[in-house]
Amino acid sequence: MFPTTIPFSTARSNQFHFAFFSLLLLVLCCFGTQLHATAPVLNLPGDTTIEASICDNETYTFNGSVLDQPGTYEVVLIASDGTDSTVTLILQVLPTAQTTVDATICEGETYSFNGQMLQLAGTYTAVLPAFNGCDSTVTLKLNVLPSSQTMLEATICEGETYTFGGL
Repeated sequence: MFPTTIPFSTARSNQFHFAFFSLLLLVLCCFGTQLHATAPVLNLPGDTTIEASICDNETYTFNGSVLDQPGTYEVVLIASDGTDSTVTLILQVLPTAQTTVDATICEGETYSFNGQMLQLAGTYTAVLPAFNGCDSTVTLKLNVLPSSQTMLEATICEGETYTFGGL
């Protein structure tokens, strides 16, 4: 958790603001969190705005809080001389895609999936990058039908006809 009161001398406040916000942004934005969109925007020496994006299966830590919902979050930091600075986080949560494909082939045939030629029944998964930087998961449920062969024997006499398959 970050302190709400930060002591510093007023003579060096601009240098402190820059150093403090550089460190604060490093800790707030990047510690244990993967960013996908924009870098922090600094408005020194006063307020700071951080624009960040995460995937819907990720979290973002801000001022000691673990966030997983989109929104605007703020923390006000007060210096010993009474000046304050507001750090605003604008958090966007990007969707991940999950798709299931059911496919059927006959025995001896192949099915192309994620660069593989498949012949066996089963469930196959591919994780692919989406346009928004989040992973997309495609699950293939492949069914293989057995080939069916039946041997028929028929005997006919000369001059007779045999009907096969309606012909």
